Amino acid sequence: MGKELTLDNYNSLNDLLFYKYMCDEGNQKQQEIFLEAIGVPVKGNLKILSSTLVPEIINNKKCILDFLGETNDSYINIELQQKKTSDFNERIAYYMNKIAHLRKGKFYTEYKNVVLISIVNFKMNKLPNYKHEYMFINRENLNDIFTDKLKLIVIELEKFQEVEKDFENKEHLYLSFFDNNTDHETRKELGKMDEGLKTAFKKIEEALQDESTLFLYHKLEWEKMVRKNEKIRMKKEREEGIKEGEEISNIKIATKLKKMGIPIQDIAKATDLSKEFLEKL
Repeated sequence: MGKELTLDNYNSLNDLLFYKYMCDEGNQKQQEIFLEAIGVPVKGNLKILSSTLVPEIINNKKCILDFLGETNDSYINIELQQKKTSDFNERIAYYMNKIAHLRKGKFYTEYKNVVLISIVNFKMNKLPNYKHEYMFINRENLNDIFTDKLKLIVIELEKFQEVEKDFENKEHLYLSFFDNNTDHETRKELGKMDEGLKTAFKKIEEALQDESTLFLYHKLEWEKMVRKNEKIRMKKEREEGIKEGEEISNIKIATKLKKMGIPIQDIAKATDLSKEFLEKL
């Protein structure tokens, strides 16, 4: 189900592998350090909750989260997104809404913060910064925060690749570790700089030696390749359809112009049809 996987060619952003070294139980150390590094304080113990949202179906699919954790005052969701989809913003809003719902028997004052961290492997906007924070604010006065209970943090890895790295900065350290352009040996060196990343590095090597993990890893990579090829096929068909439609339209125009007595060379310039074709038309 794919080429042989080695320590030189694995995809660090494969959903399953990312879950194994960053989001699974037993990874609290790297989770806490990463959250603190990007400005999300962890108050109390970080408890890992189920990675599946309440069993409601959207287009016959369950909503699976990469990471959902709970602290004394917050619900924290970390999501990894490889490609930008047309419903990306709506899906993020749905996740936040589902996570935020008030638990039965609780007062409004007990409503916890909801922080959603979306790590995306594409450029989301034209702004220069790789990290963006969104909150519920007054658009006419950005200092007027209606509530800070809801926060979205988007990290664009493509833009981060263009930044000069400072490994004294934990945020840079972790994002470099996630980056699929970082090779295994460099990732190992990064692990020596941080206790959490040392554990994450070990988790990667363990995962790449586990047969069941490797099978699922390859399955995800295969499905991603199939989706990519399907998009390429559909785009090609659309382009061919447009081209065919333009040719038919040009033939109709050429026919009318020829009946009007317009010279062949002028019709050729107007329609991009060859003189040879127009003479036979």
